[in-house]
Amino acid sequence: MQENLKESSVRPKTSMKIPMTTDDINQLMESGVLTNDNPLGLFRKVWFDLTLHLGCGGQAALRALTKDSFVTETDERGRRYIRLNHNIQGQRDRSCMEMQYWNWDGRMYELPGDPNCPVHSMELYLAKRNPHKDAFFQRPKTHYNSGSLWYESPVGHGVLASLMSKMSEDSCLSRAYTNSSVRVTLADILEEKGLNVENILGINPKNKSVKSMMNRSSNHSSDELERNSKIIHEALYGPVTC
Repeated sequence: MQENLKESSVRPKTSMKIPMTTDDINQLMESGVLTNDNPLGLFRKVWFDLTLHLGCGGQAALRALTKDSFVTETDERGRRYIRLNHNIQGQRDRSCMEMQYWNWDGRMYELPGDPNCPVHSMELYLAKRNPHKDAFFQRPKTHYNSGSLWYESPVGHGVLASLMSKMSEDSCLSRAYTNSSVRVTLADILEEKGLNVENILGINPKNKSVKSMMNRSSNHSSDELERNSKIIHEALYGPVTC
């Protein structure tokens, strides 16, 4: 497990915006690298879900996150979801310009009964974190049991920068993908379905332009936000099984 999270100065030599193939998506989902059953798998799944739903990316921005960077709420129909904490706006402006591309109006909704529910994974991860460390992303422990804490010290920039590359290797994918490939893959799938990428993701990850930023909308209803969350989840995980 420590080998899987080892930091390295070597960066994967691959294009930043190459989408995953359908075969590689299926291989990734069937490989077991995204799971709630062990510290490393849960760490990876939480990162993957936050990348999909909220656009969280950028190694400096990710490393600046704390447990207070996210808020769990219930909408007017009693549906639970997680969103970014808007109170970290000041931090975003000062030092983490990567955060400007995140989906600040997005919500990651609970999928009761679905084994891949992102809210369940997030809450399990928060319960297993080391409460004495502020960093949100923490290093998985080598030795653990179901009733203990699963994480210890904060992970470094190198680990966060190469997560998808290492997952590609461990899943035996056809190539090494970068972290950016996750949202680009999602955008391609939405386009193939004839859906509006900016409307669902807040910004098109393939075109992070000023124009794209200006098109962001913050007037979605709760029903629309829940629908968008389900569309995002099913795009890579497959149909919800509740």
